Amino acid sequence: MTATSGLITLSGDGPLTADGPLLVMVQQTFTDYWNSSCAADDLASAIERGAAGATSNPSIVFEVLRREAGYRLPRVRQVAAATPAWNETDHAVRFGTLAPDIQIRSAATNAGITGLEEATA
Repeated sequence: MTATSGLITLSGDGPLTADGPLLVMVQQTFTDYWNSSCAADDLASAIERGAAGATSNPSIVFEVLRREAGYRLPRVRQVAAATPAWNETDHAVRFGTLAPDIQIRSAATNAGITGLEEATA
């Protein structure tokens, strides 16, 4: 099977490989692709295929935390212990320094909305 779209030609019936259509897409177009899972193995595989990163949908993150508790929770506990007095604003401001285009999600609660308002003031 062969499909042509704009600048790239995708062909083959096999599984995605590191040099497959997703990597070709990000190399030859202005497209970024974000993986729908932040699970360690899923993300490593996606990055091999050109993914820019992973989405941070709360339900996806919760499922990954549940599945990878042994791997993820020690770091979550370490950060929480190091910043016990942090509120929504503190987290938003800190995460906002990690990259120029980072997305910060917050709960639609009074604390979350206030935190985002303060962080972007």
